[in-house]
Formats: sequence, structure tokens, C-alpha cells
Amino acid sequence: MARQAAGRHGRCLLGDPPARLAGSVPGRRRSRRWWPGATRLDVRYREVEERFAGQDVPVPPEWGGYRVQPATFEFWQGRRSRLHDRLLYARTASGWEITRLAP
Repeated sequence: MARQAAGRHGRCLLGDPPARLAGSVPGRRRSRRWWPGATRLDVRYREVEERFAGQDVPVPPEWGGYRVQPATFEFWQGRRSRLHDRLLYARTASGWEITRLAP
């Protein structure tokens, strides 16, 4: 169970979504929550992909969010003895360092 996280966050710019969200943009542009069934959504998704083939799909104006850059995560795993396993993941220049904390 995650107990806490610490780090930086900030508003995402609408015109510059992170690369990992690029595949979500066509999906978001075709989504109509009231449509029954996935088949129509799939057809609409293909239409948007074809319409913007070879170019970036524009981000809808209502899109926004936050970019989170975590520095640490602490996870607890409970045990019967209440001597919980506590693991602290801390970001370093080379990746993540894992430290076991005292219960």
C-alpha cells in the first residue's frame, strides 16, 4: 500500500502533451461518452487517425492536467505483527534507490 509520495508538480501546457500521452489524443478526440458500444468508438478512432495521418493530432482545447515528477515514494506492506515492511524509493541520477525503513 502506498503511504505517501513527494516531489514536484505543475500544470501541463495544452499544446505540448508529454510523448506518452500522444496515443491518447486520438482516443480523446473521438470519445463520446453517450455512444453505445465500443464498435462505434473504434470506427471513430480510425477516422481520426486517418484524418491526421503523418501529423500530430491537435490537442482538444479542454485538455489539461498536471505533470508529476515524484522524488520519493514510500510503500507499506502490513504484517500481522504490525512490524510493517516499509520501503522508500528515492529518485537518483541513475534511477531509483530502495531503502528499507524501520517499522
